[in-house]
Amino acid sequence: MKYSEFYSEEFLSHFEDKADSVGKLSLDIDSPSINVDKIISLFDIEIREEYEGDFSGVIRPLDDGKYEIVVNPFDSEQRKRFTKAHELGHFLLEDVDEDFHRQTVNLNGYSETKRKSETKANFFAAQLIMPAQLIIKLIKNWVEAEHNGDFDFSDADLEQMITWLSKSLDVSYSAMKVKLNSLGIIYD
Repeated sequence: MKYSEFYSEEFLSHFEDKADSVGKLSLDIDSPSINVDKIISLFDIEIREEYEGDFSGVIRPLDDGKYEIVVNPFDSEQRKRFTKAHELGHFLLEDVDEDFHRQTVNLNGYSETKRKSETKANFFAAQLIMPAQLIIKLIKNWVEAEHNGDFDFSDADLEQMITWLSKSLDVSYSAMKVKLNSLGIIYD
């Protein structure tokens, strides 16, 4: 399965001249986690882990004209993935500020402009690592395998499905619940 099968043309357009390369990336439906590092590598952006304070990550220009994404090594692997996707969002949305870090906790200390910027980057990251069309396909596969195609299942089954989806896409359980809620698949 190619990434272009679940990313819309509109979403792929964010990748500009790399849109075709991103769309041609392959995904194993049995291990469907989006390869964020591979996408970032298409833009020749360096990724490194280093503790630089109480924030999850930053993207900044380097002296050679390239960029680097720095992520907090103490964050969970899922948080690191989201942070990398978030920082790529800043880069692709042309919203890179040398002094701009992604805070771990909240957006309270940000100006209105930076809050909007963070919201856009968060939305981009969620679309990147939890594409709606891929989630729908995975849900259909899960319902077929676990319930013989019957969408009428218990709350416990729903929790099991959310857990399976979050593990399959390598995101947190809470992030998956938010995504499913935003898609109208669950109501929390």
